[in-house]
Amino acid sequence: MHYVDYTRNQNGFEQMSGALFRENFYRQLNGIIAETDFTLVGCIIDKKKHKEKYKALAIDPYTLSLEIVVERFVKVLEYHDETGFIVAESRGQQLDNELNLAFLDLKIRGTKFLRPKEIVDRIGGFYIRKKEEDVAGLQLVDSLVTPIGRRFCNRKNSYLDYDIIKNKFRKADCGKYRGYGLVILPK
Repeated sequence: MHYVDYTRNQNGFEQMSGALFRENFYRQLNGIIAETDFTLVGCIIDKKKHKEKYKALAIDPYTLSLEIVVERFVKVLEYHDETGFIVAESRGQQLDNELNLAFLDLKIRGTKFLRPKEIVDRIGGFYIRKKEEDVAGLQLVDSLVTPIGRRFCNRKNSYLDYDIIKNKFRKADCGKYRGYGLVILPK
């Protein structure tokens, strides 16, 4: 189940062209998202503004977003006294290698807010999987990413209910999710 397929009525989702089928599909998908127990952490980086702001000192956006997501994920795991693992979607051999190296660097150096030991103790593995492997968690994330990005770009999203997605973000005790579960850069 891939976002691009069910929004474009292709690759097994041809029935989505029918209004009744499409409405039922999205109602059920919104229900699955609402009922599934998960905490969402994410990072949006406006690459153009990031490059303009930091110029030659700009950190690679994918490396920076990995660091931010790892920090938030470790905090979620600490809160629940659990361990977890990260599954990222493949972006090609070269970019996958860079992402693997960036994660290894986080385990060696830590971040501004986490010691390496905190990362190693909480995150038991980092895996990169291809879309074709149909990993259920990646499919769910694939369905959430575009509505989040569209919201950031002030573009209409007629597929999924953003309020349901918003409720899944990691939050501060006061209920604020920006900066806790969703980081948007540059500030």
